[in-house]
Amino acid sequence: MEDGYRVSASGQQVLFGTPLAIAPDDTNLVTDIYVYDLPTSTVSRRSFLPDGGQLAAPAESFSRSDNALLSADGRYVFFSVRGDS
Repeated sequence: MEDGYRVSASGQQVLFGTPLAIAPDDTNLVTDIYVYDLPTSTVSRRSFLPDGGQLAAPAESFSRSDNALLSADGRYVFFSVRGDS
C-alpha cells in the first residue's frame, strides 16, 4: 500500500496512518491508524494496545500504514507494531 491508505470493499471507509494527532486523546507522538467513515463523516482512531492504551513512543511505533488491513465491511482493522507490545 504505497499510497498510504486503503478503502473498504464497500467503498464507505478509508483506513490511513498519520503522525498527526487527529483524536483529542492522541498524545503518544507516533503514527496511529485511523478510519474515516464516509456516510457519517467521522474519523476514529483504531491503533490501540489490547488493554485499550496508546502505543508508546518510540518503542511501540506503528510507523507505516502499508501493513494495515481493513475488513471488507470496514468494521475491523488489522495491523502490527514494533516493540514489546
